[in-house]
Amino acid sequence: MIKVHGTLISFVGDSLAVHDILGFLSPSARKLCRLCLVTREEIQTNFSDEDFQLREMEEHDELSQIAADRGRGDSDSGIRGVCPLNVLSSFHCVNNFNFDVMHDLLEGVCQYEIKLILNQLLFVDQFMTLSEFNQRISSFHYSFNDKKNKPTCLSMERIRNIQDHKLGEKASQMWCLTRMLPLLIGDRIPQDNLHYEILLLLLQCLDIIYSPVVSIPQTVILKHMIIDHHSHFKLVFPKSRMINKHHHMVHYPMCMRMCGPLVLSQCLRFEIKHNFGKRLAAINCNFRNICKSVAVKHQVMQCAGWMGKGLREDLECISGSVVTVSSLEGSQSIIESLHLHEDSEIFAASKVTVYGIEYIPNMYLVTGIDDDDEPQFSRIVVILVPGTTAGEINFVVRRCYNSGFFRHYHAFCVQEMEMCAYSLVRLDDLIDHVPLTALSSYENNSRVYLCPRHSLIHHRE
Repeated sequence: MIKVHGTLISFVGDSLAVHDILGFLSPSARKLCRLCLVTREEIQTNFSDEDFQLREMEEHDELSQIAADRGRGDSDSGIRGVCPLNVLSSFHCVNNFNFDVMHDLLEGVCQYEIKLILNQLLFVDQFMTLSEFNQRISSFHYSFNDKKNKPTCLSMERIRNIQDHKLGEKASQMWCLTRMLPLLIGDRIPQDNLHYEILLLLLQCLDIIYSPVVSIPQTVILKHMIIDHHSHFKLVFPKSRMINKHHHMVHYPMCMRMCGPLVLSQCLRFEIKHNFGKRLAAINCNFRNICKSVAVKHQVMQCAGWMGKGLREDLECISGSVVTVSSLEGSQSIIESLHLHEDSEIFAASKVTVYGIEYIPNMYLVTGIDDDDEPQFSRIVVILVPGTTAGEINFVVRRCYNSGFFRHYHAFCVQEMEMCAYSLVRLDDLIDHVPLTALSSYENNSRVYLCPRHSLIHHRE
């Protein structure tokens, strides 16, 4: 028998659940933050974490006991009672440096701000009609990874209802809409439009927040980006109030330095896992012990999965064929790199999946970072699978010319070099393992744009 010992170091969830478990009053209380003592009035004007006094363990323990004795909590401190998790040696609620970026951003700030921006651009400035905007949402050529999260069309009533902060999109749909919005409407928006600038500043913040690897200098940059974004928001929409989730963003840089990239602990993955149970509970028609019914069926599903394919394989080769090297595009680079002959045979795949990430010819890869911190992109020409492990995969690629980052579309513009030679890139040598799809805007003779899901600068640091 092997004994495995564990402990709690971080607790993540939506604001309501976290406040309830950690012993704070609801997020609607005057003292709304679980890390600092900010008031609801102060979040409207102060956008730096240096402006707020952080909660301290000793003082919090004293105040939590007072709040518990009162029975209804202490509105002056924002504390409801004693956190039961504080008895653990490695955990204290005031040192839980974790916010859920899914609830804060995708179901909070992004929906709130994009609703205000669209209301201004569509109905006040009238840069395009709502029907034209919805038509673009429906017909846009989304990237391969975004097709399953395509946003839905929006109604006039939904956008005009400013009191409601929701757009009606799911978190994954909102993530797609936020990133693609510059390509959807950017051709109609004048340069330096103040309302459109809010979207661009928000996207700059998201690039770092959603990066799976973050450097210390990037957290400093993010701090100033958030200040710029919040300040500009209040300048453009002075009558719109900052919400709790705007304030949570102020603490993000400090939280990243304390516990790493926040995107790695967001609730999106948990909710995808829970989706099976939620759908089952709705159709099971069991009103006596629904928890047992869901648990049993979940165990049966897991058992069936493990008896079949088992755990997800590191490499799945969907289709392809064995061909001679001389028949492949870029054959000379294959011969030189893999030390093969022209008549040698090798397996060329039409699609491979590595740890859930799919690679298809004509996708783009980030193959380097130059001295100016600009990413180098290459287009996949052929996928070679000479072995049975992911480390043996080779991509025959053609280097592309990076024309630079077009801020108005929040995307890199690339074009293929006419005289560029082919080269081989191993999967393990990629700068970023998520492939990119060529995208187009609605401008006349649109260029080819690539939209990475997060910042790539940290790979060089």
